[in-house]
Amino acid sequence: MKRTGEIILAIIGMIIYGIIALFGFLFIWMKNNPDLMEVAFDEVRRQGEMSAADIDLMMDVLGASGAFITIVSILAIVLGIVALILLKGNKSPVAAGIILIVVAVILSIITAGVAIIPGIFYFIAAIMCFVRKPAPPADAESPETQ
Repeated sequence: MKRTGEIILAIIGMIIYGIIALFGFLFIWMKNNPDLMEVAFDEVRRQGEMSAADIDLMMDVLGASGAFITIVSILAIVLGIVALILLKGNKSPVAAGIILIVVAVILSIITAGVAIIPGIFYFIAAIMCFVRKPAPPADAESPETQ
């Protein structure tokens, strides 16, 4: 039995996790870019909305969350690749389904919903792994012909 549907959904989920990882890298870059920080400080000071301490705290949180999102997304991609290897050739679809469902649920929760969209793709692929059963062999006798 081919598992094309599950593989495509898992790949779409991995692509979206990759995009989220890129946003995480962007957050880290923004935090570590002193020129960008200076422009942000000047703009906020001109508007008078936030103090310098508030901006500094916000950038620290941005950098930390960027690192967390990047690490979590890369982990999800690696586990997605493991699930694809298990799905390829219909080796172990149940194990692949377990991996995908655990990744989808846990990462959607710990990222506070940031990873909900790729989690949905992983979740649907996991359900398909559990539900789709291989067809019986063609040479097997059916109960009706006995």
